[in-house]
Amino acid sequence: MIILISTLSYANSLSNDFSWDDYILIVENDFVKGLSHLKDIFSKDFFDISGVEFNFKYGYYRPVITLSYSLDYLIWELNSSGFHLTNLILHILNSILVFLILLKIAENNLIPFLASAIFATHPIHTESVTWISGRTDTIACLFFFLCIFLYQKQYTKKGIDIKFYILSVLSFMLAILSKEMSMSLPLVLISYDYLFCSNKSYSLKKSFISMLPYFLMIGIYSVIRFWILKIHTINELDRNINNTTIYSNLLSFFKTIILYLYKLLFPVKLNIYIQNRFSYSIFEPIVIISIVILLLLLFTAVKCRKNQKLISFSISFFLITMLPLSNFIRICGPQDMGFVSAERFLYIPSFGLSIFLAVLFSKIIQRDYTKYIGYVLIAVLLCSYSVRTIYRNFDWKDNKTLFTKTIKLSPDSSLLNHIMGNEMVKEELFDLAMKYYNKALELNPYSYASYNNMGVIYFKKGEIEKAIKKFDEALAVKPDYIQSHFNLATLFEETGSENEAIAEFKAVFKINQRYPKAHNSLGVIYAKKGLIEEAKKEFKLAMELDSDYELASKNLKLLEEKGTQKIENLKNSSR
Repeated sequence: MIILISTLSYANSLSNDFSWDDYILIVENDFVKGLSHLKDIFSKDFFDISGVEFNFKYGYYRPVITLSYSLDYLIWELNSSGFHLTNLILHILNSILVFLILLKIAENNLIPFLASAIFATHPIHTESVTWISGRTDTIACLFFFLCIFLYQKQYTKKGIDIKFYILSVLSFMLAILSKEMSMSLPLVLISYDYLFCSNKSYSLKKSFISMLPYFLMIGIYSVIRFWILKIHTINELDRNINNTTIYSNLLSFFKTIILYLYKLLFPVKLNIYIQNRFSYSIFEPIVIISIVILLLLLFTAVKCRKNQKLISFSISFFLITMLPLSNFIRICGPQDMGFVSAERFLYIPSFGLSIFLAVLFSKIIQRDYTKYIGYVLIAVLLCSYSVRTIYRNFDWKDNKTLFTKTIKLSPDSSLLNHIMGNEMVKEELFDLAMKYYNKALELNPYSYASYNNMGVIYFKKGEIEKAIKKFDEALAVKPDYIQSHFNLATLFEETGSENEAIAEFKAVFKINQRYPKAHNSLGVIYAKKGLIEEAKKEFKLAMELDSDYELASKNLKLLEEKGTQKIENLKNSSR
């Protein structure tokens, strides 16, 4: 039944295209196209990838996710439907694990079924399930829930079954290698022990001792990530933004928990780009309301810890899994987003709400005089969730559909205006693209990519001086922006300023040597200048970096066969 409910809710997502980060992380990422890059997958920043002309490092370490893309590519290549199918299967497995976990601790079978049905259909999950790149949450959740399930299995009538305990620890390691917020799991297990294992000679000390291997996994992960691989959290996108403090972060976090709770209860205006301004005073009405609600939740969790353990667990689970979203270690995000928030962050915490609602409906049904009302309410809730999810899936059809919808909800986002500009460029609507880029820069004068893309448009129109100015403005904001250096090099090469072009290509290589198109273009310039050996070297480098790069191969062959006689036939791939 759970499989059917999940499939019906997400079946229409299977025909959707790639969107947003899918292009960077999958379509243009050489690391996922085969298993020959396993070393790179497990040693690099999640966004430090091959095959694109970007220089992204966002401070994320999620090798399990990139590996999942590689496995998908082995089966589907770049058929987006296959990737969407994998996301759906992951969601189904998570919904089944919700059922199995609660089956161990619920007072009746109705609660596990209701909780898993609510989890399976909840519209807040569309960002994690319908968006291919959202699988960071579905995979992390799979190992998160599997860890809890295996932890439950270790308790037997004969004592602790060590094999399930070890498997639980390994599942936890896979969870944190999928997404950083999984580190809250040991606290969830402590809460579980306290509420449901007190009759097994429970003590807080024993519980903490049993958590030592989990904390050891966090330690090993931290050493590998921060010390050995040096993948650190960065603030690149918001370096010019807010003078935030621990105090303002704390207030904003309190407010955001309630914002998330509201979205879970009323998943109506779903938005991939939440603009959540920072709070700086405890006397802001929304902050006061949030603190009061949080205190009520904590009071309820404590009050219910003996007689209503599932209610207590649902609240504690939600609040504990919220902790990694506190932003005390700054999550990288655009300026106008404020306190970084996203609906996909709720995929794991929503388990708490699913339990709470399931217990509530179960109690209504158990009373004879409200039984039928309860059944009607459940049917209405699940149907409304499924219908809302199905409609939301259509918003993720493709990039243009998604961002046309999103910019209506967040029109003051510089990033969204920039992305809409990119979509207009694809359709060669350059004047409209310029309007979006200008709007993006009006909202955020540090949007170097908007300067760059305006330069590209001017270049296409033949307005060279304006193009150079825009590329220079981009580099004034971000001196190591590789695309603007490459575009300037191309512009100089095509306008006959070969020495300036060479200088810009060398600037490209100082930032990133792995740029086959730049090596090929530089090879063409060297050939025109009569530097044949240097040209051959560049063509060979381009081919080493991309074995399927036919243009570099043809150029090298032509140069070797014809020498300098047919230099004009060499092809430059810059534009």
